[in-house]
Amino acid sequence: MEADNRINQTSVYVPLAHDQIRLLRLYQDNEGRFIGEMDIFPLNNCPPFFTASYVWGEKIYSERHITFQNGELLVLMNLEPFLEMVTTHANFSPKTWWWIDSLCINQTDLQERSAQVAIMEDIYKAAKTVIIWLGDKREENNNCIGAIPFLKQLKSIRGSLEAQKTLRTHLRTSAFSHQWQSIAHLLSRKWFTRAWTLQEFILPSEVKFYCGNESIGRSSFKSAMYSIWLCDGHDNTIMPRKAFDSPWNRRRIHQWYAKDYHLPLVATLAYVSDHQATDPVDRIYSIRGLLSKRDRHVVGQPDYRLKLETVFARLVEVFWKEYGILDIICFTHIFNRYSGPGAEQRVASTLPSWAPDWRALVPPSPVPLMASQPARHQIGNFGPIGPLSEATHAAEYDACGLSDTRPESVSFLHDLKELRCEGVILDVIDGLGGLEGLSTRCASLQCKEFGHEFVQTTSTLNLQDMTGHLPSGQPERIQTGLRLTESLSRCLSLDRGDKYLTSKSLPKYIFDLQGLCLAALFDAPESVDPLFLAWWEQNRNICIQGKSLLDVVTESMVVPNKNHAKKETCQIGPAQPKRIESIPIGPSQDSSSHTTESNSFLSRFHYTTCKMSRRLLITNEGLLGMAPCHARKGDVVAIIFGCSIPLVLRRLSTRDAWLVIGECYVDAYMNGEVRREVRRGERVVRQFTLV
Repeated sequence: MEADNRINQTSVYVPLAHDQIRLLRLYQDNEGRFIGEMDIFPLNNCPPFFTASYVWGEKIYSERHITFQNGELLVLMNLEPFLEMVTTHANFSPKTWWWIDSLCINQTDLQERSAQVAIMEDIYKAAKTVIIWLGDKREENNNCIGAIPFLKQLKSIRGSLEAQKTLRTHLRTSAFSHQWQSIAHLLSRKWFTRAWTLQEFILPSEVKFYCGNESIGRSSFKSAMYSIWLCDGHDNTIMPRKAFDSPWNRRRIHQWYAKDYHLPLVATLAYVSDHQATDPVDRIYSIRGLLSKRDRHVVGQPDYRLKLETVFARLVEVFWKEYGILDIICFTHIFNRYSGPGAEQRVASTLPSWAPDWRALVPPSPVPLMASQPARHQIGNFGPIGPLSEATHAAEYDACGLSDTRPESVSFLHDLKELRCEGVILDVIDGLGGLEGLSTRCASLQCKEFGHEFVQTTSTLNLQDMTGHLPSGQPERIQTGLRLTESLSRCLSLDRGDKYLTSKSLPKYIFDLQGLCLAALFDAPESVDPLFLAWWEQNRNICIQGKSLLDVVTESMVVPNKNHAKKETCQIGPAQPKRIESIPIGPSQDSSSHTTESNSFLSRFHYTTCKMSRRLLITNEGLLGMAPCHARKGDVVAIIFGCSIPLVLRRLSTRDAWLVIGECYVDAYMNGEVRREVRRGERVVRQFTLV
């Protein structure tokens, strides 16, 4: 039921000093009523106490109350089974002290709530043990009977699983399907995707999971998760990926934290982007205890009196002032009012387009953004086995030349509704590649309306000689075709050799792309990667500097026969594949060699187009790049000084102001080239007002 207005809860709460907390004891009387005792203690001089970690859910209250000498407290519906368990379980007694946030904090006093949240890290570190409540073993459509015992077994045989493939194979048989299903149900419980429970799992010295009356310690749980990964971590045939990812990511974060690695603020917000909170600002406040001193300064003291839009926009402002970079605005690419579940309720949000909307729930791990390059330690991304050392960062995007950015060139105005900055417009988007049928991760309302269909270029630009040189003696059109194909290979891989963006793309990628295109043209469809084939079929006619993509790629692969020297022009209609009369001039001639190994071109193509949902872009002047899937013809590609990644911007028709659409890759403009063009007088710096 909803809150009972007849109960005066405030009578239980005596005001707290800034360094004090409330602890409670409770038991059940003979009639099954909860009886409680509440007292106040200095945080640095408390008796041993337990804390409870659980899912609040909707603020719906149970019929049962806790009775104190000076009043009564309501009990959340989701908390009642936990209180039932701890007041009847042999591991706890009526003398056990508890800190339970919904009971020990006066939730109606916003000032007290803000002050208590600010010391939450210290509370969890001071606790003797944190008890994680995952619910009863059997809940509606979620049977976890046998899950905890099987997790303990998996922990005990971890060493054998590492050494014996036959044992891993045996556990994947149908004989264990019931146990795997029970574990999947357990790992699917909402606790694993609640914002506050992350630090409640990581910060305490001791943690125990309870499902019903059965329990398992944090260390054993982590070992069991590793055993699950050994059995199923590569193909997810016995464990749904959705159930596995969040518990696995928490295990990984705890390992880093145990090594005294403080998680970067923005990367953490994005890395646990599937986590939810009853109050949306807790997406930020809930991770404060995990952060470095500088990042805590960026978050500031929790203040629940502020509007959500103010909290999210201020985060960008203070981040800029603390670190001197604007890469945080790139996160609006996926964290915006139109993205993810619940977007229908956020479309009328007054949050500016340059401030990430952390309410958007998107698939995590790793963060699908170029701005999450690990070389930018202020942002960061997380590798598969831990934070990557700076020595491994062989590549770094720096489109604006960050070292040349003047701090005074960025300002925040009109109650954080506007961001004013300097930059350069590179060009206007003229054509966009299609992504239909590629199973992208896009969850944008805008794309739901407009789709990801191919948009043909309309520029009359003629084929130009691009920068760079090839061996002399080759026809000019082949030199240009090779350069454009090489540029295309960089675009489709974002010029990186791995999904964590730590290394440059490999020279062989141009030949891998040629081989894939050759296979798509002449091999039987079943021998070609289906996602590349779907991409190729809808994009092969897009015009690039006056020629179709089909012509550009085929010309880069062959020395033309003299009898077929007729100049080709871009046709808007369907193109007919031309029979190649020579051989590819790269090493990758066999389409069967195009594997999906983690650093192969095909794996990079999959990641860029499917997981990152990037579309090929061609500008009026023939620049090539990769745009957000929700970019539109007529948007501009700009480099904002202070941001290491180019942005797609959309001009408002009513005023001289711009909306941030998302980050993009622009070939030949990712390493400070625009600064040199400005110094040579080839580009003009202008003022932008982002709203």
